[in-house]
Amino acid sequence: MPTPDEAFRILYGRAATDTEKLRLMSVKNAVGLPDDDAIWAIFLALQHHQALYEDIPAKISTAAREACENVSTAAEAQTIARLSEAVADTAEQIAGRRSWRSLFLAGAVAVGVYGVSMAAMFQMLSDHYDTRIADYKAATMERFTKAVEARVAEHCGKSVPPTSKQR
Repeated sequence: MPTPDEAFRILYGRAATDTEKLRLMSVKNAVGLPDDDAIWAIFLALQHHQALYEDIPAKISTAAREACENVSTAAEAQTIARLSEAVADTAEQIAGRRSWRSLFLAGAVAVGVYGVSMAAMFQMLSDHYDTRIADYKAATMERFTKAVEARVAEHCGKSVPPTSKQR
């Protein structure tokens, strides 16, 4: 059985960072595991999965930012097209009366509507992202806690009540 450092190097192809070592040592100290315990293989695999899951929020953020930019660009183009039509229609009406005040008011209203719609869209996407991240963190912590409790109980020789299936 390789030591935890050797197993980490085999699994990841590199040495553990200080942060990763501290995380593993805190698990070791919390449950009193010796270096040659077979449970290290499970903890190292969980560490690998945690590293993968830690990248997910950044990927979601990038995808959300790109989606916002795409939606913003499309909405801007559509708004400009509608504004152009409205301005053209209004200009035809105003040309006969020469009323610049009406043209300015129509443009200001269009810009105001655009600003309000963009703010509402951004708020909606932000709320959705925050909810998804909170749900993900809660579910991950619950699964990890159950797994650690089961291992501690098994290690201490106590029976563990069966848990419901994970989703």
